[in-house]
Amino acid sequence: MKIILLLTTFFYAAVAYTQAIPDTPPEARPNNWKADTTSVYKNVQIEPSFQGNWVSFLQANLAYPEKAISKKIQGIVIIDFIVERDGRVVDLKVAPESPQKNNLLVKESIRVLKLTEGNWKPGMLDGKAVRTYHAQKFNYSL
Repeated sequence: MKIILLLTTFFYAAVAYTQAIPDTPPEARPNNWKADTTSVYKNVQIEPSFQGNWVSFLQANLAYPEKAISKKIQGIVIIDFIVERDGRVVDLKVAPESPQKNNLLVKESIRVLKLTEGNWKPGMLDGKAVRTYHAQKFNYSL
């Protein structure tokens, strides 16, 4: 009975370890570990980045929703998304920790991020482009 319990514990620990690898900082990974291109990583050596001038892009494309202005809605919206290996952005959604979750501001933030399609440098890990979680803040103030 002790052997079965020990083996079961070892199995679950091994599963938990392999599932945690994408979230483990690169310096804490085993020497024989290699990045794969299908997992989505939180910790990478080079973070994804927008190709171009982000401030200029926002000035040209971000529009404060009129209804939000008339209702005096303001605040910071945080959008979580994945930057794919080819620079596409997918799985855009409001972050649970976003201070502002007003639908008008969230929709505008997601609309603008969709315009950046293909204009991101992907995250890099071990010299490979990998799928990477990323969060972007949008500050709406009147």
